[in-house]
Amino acid sequence: MELALLLTLTLTGSAAAADILPKLLANSGKIVTLNHIAEHGGRVYASGFLCKPEWNPVPGVNIYTGGFAVVGDAFIYKRPQGTGPFPTELYRSDLRGARETVITRDVDSYSDVWVVGDRIIYASMADKPDSGYVCTGVFWYDVNASKSTRLLNALSSDDFFSLVSFNDTYVYYRLSPSGGLRRVRWDGLDDEALKGVEFPVGLYKVEGKYYYCVSIDYSEDKTEVSRYSMDGGNLADSYIINASGLLAMKDGCVYFGNNAGVFKMDMNTGETVRLAALAPKVSGESFGFVFGGGVIVGNDLYFSACYNGQADAANSRLYKVPLNGGQMVYQNVEWFQS
Repeated sequence: MELALLLTLTLTGSAAAADILPKLLANSGKIVTLNHIAEHGGRVYASGFLCKPEWNPVPGVNIYTGGFAVVGDAFIYKRPQGTGPFPTELYRSDLRGARETVITRDVDSYSDVWVVGDRIIYASMADKPDSGYVCTGVFWYDVNASKSTRLLNALSSDDFFSLVSFNDTYVYYRLSPSGGLRRVRWDGLDDEALKGVEFPVGLYKVEGKYYYCVSIDYSEDKTEVSRYSMDGGNLADSYIINASGLLAMKDGCVYFGNNAGVFKMDMNTGETVRLAALAPKVSGESFGFVFGGGVIVGNDLYFSACYNGQADAANSRLYKVPLNGGQMVYQNVEWFQS
């Protein structure tokens, strides 16, 4: 009798885990992080240093700030000056860059900031005399109410918060890149490990009936791109491309660049075509390093690339390539990246 009950509970738990994972995957695709180019309300916004004349500049956001997000009628952005982990400020302003308000002065400059609808999730940080920089908690900020709520207390030096998914009741997260899935209620209660649910490592994007994972081998400049079924998580396709990461993905196609140009691969067939040769004086080794990849706007792929110009001059430029192929076109926007 006890064995039968245990088996029933185990099977029920497995069924519940199988049922919740597709919902978590779908919601993970709704999470937005800070970026340097974003579309919102039919307009394109961009950080001031790489903004084209026909786009809308985001004041106060430079190459080191980690980008911005558009939430309703507000910009959300950090303002660190440099790289590495240290406490810095998280701000909001209106879409003209006016009415700037400090959300918090101790956000972790190194960590992501995540946008879930009208809620902003961030980790706080402090410099402790005896232990250096430590995470003092994880919070979410209600853009409409202008109020922050604590999700988690201080984390150990071995832990690093990363948002995985969400629903109306819980925030789902990890404390290491391959760590087990955990969840906590939006009011900060009932923090717990979620048994029986294996969230995919290296999740890149959720699109239609599939989710996509990437694994980058920087030593070989290769990236494995795998596609799994949302219904059951079965592996559908897996390919290796000659690049250290992707520039973008849309409609089942992945975009990447290397020393030979900019390419598009169809995940349905594995067919790879070259969209454009490299522009003159462009290095094929560092694409999209400003905003962690590229951004698709309309029918064009925008990305940054290293430009081998004069010494001590601008060494990075903004380029675009049409999604159906053409030339890698310089957008008359350049800057210096140290």
